[in-house]
Amino acid sequence: MGKLKSDSALMVYYEVVVFTEAALEAYEPVAALAAPVTLLLGSFEALYGAQLAMVRTTQKLGARVRVGNMRLKEALRELQRDVLGEVRQDRAAPAYELLFKENIAQTVRYGLDEQIKVAELMRGTLVASSDRYTAALVERHEAALGALIGRGEALVDERRTHEARVSGLRLEVKAWKEEASVALRVVEGELTTFAAKNRQTRAWVRMFFK
Repeated sequence: MGKLKSDSALMVYYEVVVFTEAALEAYEPVAALAAPVTLLLGSFEALYGAQLAMVRTTQKLGARVRVGNMRLKEALRELQRDVLGEVRQDRAAPAYELLFKENIAQTVRYGLDEQIKVAELMRGTLVASSDRYTAALVERHEAALGALIGRGEALVDERRTHEARVSGLRLEVKAWKEEASVALRVVEGELTTFAAKNRQTRAWVRMFFK
């Protein structure tokens, strides 16, 4: 019992509960005490499967967010190169400074949420000041940024929804751990009573717990 803590991994709880179930079943006089423990273990597989699935989804979504952010940054760098080409590499040109008031490294330093805001602002500025650039540049980059911003926003929404699901699953895991702790304490109490009646020691009670 002393091994379990509220922040112990779910699998640690599982191992402890399985051990106690097996120990109880192996000692016939107290085998009946295993019933509620067995019932508890019946819900573990679905919960653990959900946890594994959530880990996989979290990692996959994290990878897609990172790639989405990288692609948005690449698009902004490409816009910078094309604008520099139009102003003949003159970084002091008004058409360049209008979009890139900061160094490009500063422009693309953000996480996806903030990078989307930067990209939206630059896309809006590009369209509003389209007379300063060639039509081909405006059309190409307005479309490219628009598509990437849309995908990025979808990813941000998906991540927000996923985070809510993760929170919900954490509550389920917490509840299962609490049930496990209660079940083990009940078993411990029953074993202690049995030990007192049958001249068994405290060490005998501890034998049933990992």
